Amino acid sequence: MMEIDKSTQGTLEDQMFYRRITLKELTGIRHDNPTDEDFVFTTIATIYRLQENIQWWYMSCDVCNKIATKESHNYYCKNCDTYPEGLTPRYRIRLQISDRTATTSCTLFDEEAERMINTSVSFLLDSLDGKPEEVPKIIQELCGQRLIFRFKLNNKNLTLGMQNYAVKKIFVPDEKLEKRDLEDKAEEDLMDDEVDNMLKRETKKPNEPVKKVQISKCELSKNICELVPVKEEPEDKGNGSTVH
Repeated sequence: MMEIDKSTQGTLEDQMFYRRITLKELTGIRHDNPTDEDFVFTTIATIYRLQENIQWWYMSCDVCNKIATKESHNYYCKNCDTYPEGLTPRYRIRLQISDRTATTSCTLFDEEAERMINTSVSFLLDSLDGKPEEVPKIIQELCGQRLIFRFKLNNKNLTLGMQNYAVKKIFVPDEKLEKRDLEDKAEEDLMDDEVDNMLKRETKKPNEPVKKVQISKCELSKNICELVPVKEEPEDKGNGSTVH
């Protein structure tokens, strides 16, 4: 029986905030046995650069869907050990992303990239006039976009700490929901005992003398009393006096 992917269940809001973490938290995740848990997380980050030295597309073998490399005038599939008759160009866009905590790399693959760009690889290649190494403007315009990324970590991420994460889904953030999420997290942090200690009112020190005060004037009509310090009377060093 196939296991249900919990990250795809529930409302759109549930999916957008599924196991939400920062990039610093994401890049710090390690595990010796990745098959034990579901390592799917979401994070909100900004695309700040394309890795232009890495080609944004590849040719895939229609038999195994793996990469086929060009040899002379034909494409060779190492996985099938043959020159496949059927070939399909696919997206493989390497991105640099950042948030307030860290920066890292991720890769956007064919189906999700085409959904986001709303254009097929074949169409873009045709528009480049025989210059497939160039990065189309529509892909360059991804830079600066703030998006929600759903990542699925693989063995290399978890055991070797490789910082290149596979993007499984992209969402456009709802700023009202993002603001509410920040407020909820702030309230959760404010429930901590450490915050209680930070906000405790200062109390009188045990050995601090109490300052004497007396009521010298009361404005009863206004129910206001003025408190003034008591003046210490000079001590009579004689034998004392008797009031008659």
